Amino acid sequence: MRKKYFFFDIDGTLAYGITGIILPETIATIETLQKNGHFVAIATGRLQCSAIPQCKILGIQNMVSDGGNALTLHHKIIHMHPLPKQPILDLIAELEHHQIPWAYTAENKTIRHTKYVKFKELAGESNMDTLVHPSIEIASIEQFYKIYIYHPNLKKLNSLPSLTGLPQIHYNNNMLLIEPTHKEKGIFNMMEYLKADLADVVVFGDGINDLSMFRPEWFSIAMGNAIEILKQKADFVTKRCEDGGITYACQRFGWI
Repeated sequence: MRKKYFFFDIDGTLAYGITGIILPETIATIETLQKNGHFVAIATGRLQCSAIPQCKILGIQNMVSDGGNALTLHHKIIHMHPLPKQPILDLIAELEHHQIPWAYTAENKTIRHTKYVKFKELAGESNMDTLVHPSIEIASIEQFYKIYIYHPNLKKLNSLPSLTGLPQIHYNNNMLLIEPTHKEKGIFNMMEYLKADLADVVVFGDGINDLSMFRPEWFSIAMGNAIEILKQKADFVTKRCEDGGITYACQRFGWI
């Protein structure tokens, strides 16, 4: 059997919904893929540290994380690139001018920092701990991995000139994330690092942030619960995540 290089999104793909629940059969499938000699990795928009719990559950040692900006191989971080600094500083200056609550993550930890008590109150529950600092010296922040912006009208927020060109994800109706959105870049980098053939890549995804990794260079599989535009771009549409879609596809193509 020819070795394949699998890259799996997490939410809606490995774990159904945002519940974090992973089916036992999905865990068994990942284990079998690796026993059969295939390379298995997670491809996620999350920070590297945020995806570690899922990696432990699944027995996965490799990751394309932070939306393509970070690579982990055999539990070791190969690289982790921050967002471009000057455009972020320009954005922060504009947010401050309009007194729009914002927060940031500057290290590989599930912590975000803000100067706005209001941000912590409005943002609600999150898998990130929010620390409030009344006075933040923005100039002293060396790097930014993610920016979180709270606004009751995201359409109005999108009119800010400094947002142009920055990668964005609408987390919910009131929260805009500035974070890398090019998982395909991380996959290209990982395959180059491994000196492996792009034609042997297989990606699984379900959401808008998976669009970039559905490429003609490799084989793309959309979950049955995926957004329609991703299904249209996919080479194959499997069953829904909660119906064992990963196992179904891997059995159908003889990978397990």
